[in-house]
Amino acid sequence: MRKNLFVFALLAFVFSFAVNGQEQKRKITPEQRIEFRAKRLSKELLLDEKTSAKFVTLYKEYVAALKAAHPAKPEKKGEPTDAQRIERLQKRYEAQAKIANVNKEYVGKFSKILTAPQVEKVMSANGWQGKNRFAKQQGKKFNNKNAKGAARGKQNVKRDKK
Repeated sequence: MRKNLFVFALLAFVFSFAVNGQEQKRKITPEQRIEFRAKRLSKELLLDEKTSAKFVTLYKEYVAALKAAHPAKPEKKGEPTDAQRIERLQKRYEAQAKIANVNKEYVGKFSKILTAPQVEKVMSANGWQGKNRFAKQQGKKFNNKNAKGAARGKQNVKRDKK
């Protein structure tokens, strides 16, 4: 009986921490997330306090400008017509041009307070970097020879000839 009571108390204790952790994750607002990302980047760039303060405010402006340049997601109402598809493509390309202009503008602004390698890091940290982004972050080279060989119908296994 005591053993069961102890196990129950232990499970309740562990469960209370799990629920408490989930509640804390939900409380982060998008503005706080941007703030955390800006501070993390300033630490990675090894900025002093004065430059870090400038960088954080400029980075927040940059993210807000990028968000404003992105188009609103279209509502899905059945199958789109050909005209709607063409219009959606045109809007997408206009948005890409706006995003490119924002990036060009903020490269100049960031370069006033950061070095060129730091600007590259900031600009590459914002956005999708391809399928090997995680590998680059880990300092590893993305290379999957077996997948390439399998796609061509070849085996990458060396066999000893007797």
